[in-house]
Amino acid sequence: MLSKNTVKFIKSLHQKKYRSEIGKFFVEGEKSVLEVLQSNFTVDLLLSTESFAQKNSGMLRTYRGELIQVTQNQLEQVGQYQSNDAALAVVRMKENSAFEPANEELILALDDVRDPGNLGTIIRVADWFGIKKLVFSPQTAEFYNPKVIQATMGSFTRVQFFL
Repeated sequence: MLSKNTVKFIKSLHQKKYRSEIGKFFVEGEKSVLEVLQSNFTVDLLLSTESFAQKNSGMLRTYRGELIQVTQNQLEQVGQYQSNDAALAVVRMKENSAFEPANEELILALDDVRDPGNLGTIIRVADWFGIKKLVFSPQTAEFYNPKVIQATMGSFTRVQFFL
């Protein structure tokens, strides 16, 4: 059952201040949640509709975090999607490590990309072209912004970013 405290916690992750303090962010939608479950990110909490759980029961057997079955209406209340009939995951942020380029490795440097949707699209295109490292200027939108995560369509799981 979805408690009021869990709803409040997830809604707090809509704000950068709380994402930074807690060190977690959320991912919503079937494709992005499946991508994050298959990645090396740590998923602490998964809100899932019954249909998503049935459709992905094999993958969910290996999931070790907290799993709460919810309705579509409850997902839509805690997330930002107007229509979400699948899942929402609360995920731990990764530590930002020192940037060390490898020989002949393609790197994308982003300066002052402020629109989260544009940043997410750039990340998705970089992933498509095999660019795995991105360097962000301090003025660039936050990597864990929900709109960035949404626009990447799961590509955020396959790239590294450096500030």
